[in-house]
Amino acid sequence: MRVHAQADGAMTVFYGLTDCDEFNRGWPCSTVKGRGSWVFDKDGNLVDATGSASKGAGEEWVAFSRDCQVWGWRRRLPGSTINDADKAVRITRYGNPEERVAQLLELRESWEAK
Repeated sequence: MRVHAQADGAMTVFYGLTDCDEFNRGWPCSTVKGRGSWVFDKDGNLVDATGSASKGAGEEWVAFSRDCQVWGWRRRLPGSTINDADKAVRITRYGNPEERVAQLLELRESWEAK
C-alpha cells in the first residue's frame, strides 16, 4: 500500500494484489481482489473508490477500506497514534459489522479529542 496525503487533510490509499491477499487471510470467506484506491476526506469519511474497490460490495469491502484507512493514518500520524491505529485494525477484523462500525466511530471520537 501507499498513501498520498493532501494539504486539506484528505488522503488517498492505494492498494494492490498483495494487500488483498494479506487481508483475505484474516477474512476466510473474503472476495477482495484487484488493485485500486480509497479516498478519505479530512474527517475520515470514505468519499471515493477506484479500481476493484469501486465494484466491491459487502462487509469485507467495508472492513478492507477501514484497514486501508488505518494503514494511511499510521503513515500520516506516527508516534502516539500507532497503538490506536493497531486497535482500529483489530476492530475491523473481528466481531459483527454493527459492533465494528460503532467501535470505530468511538475510537475516531477519542482521536479527535486528543
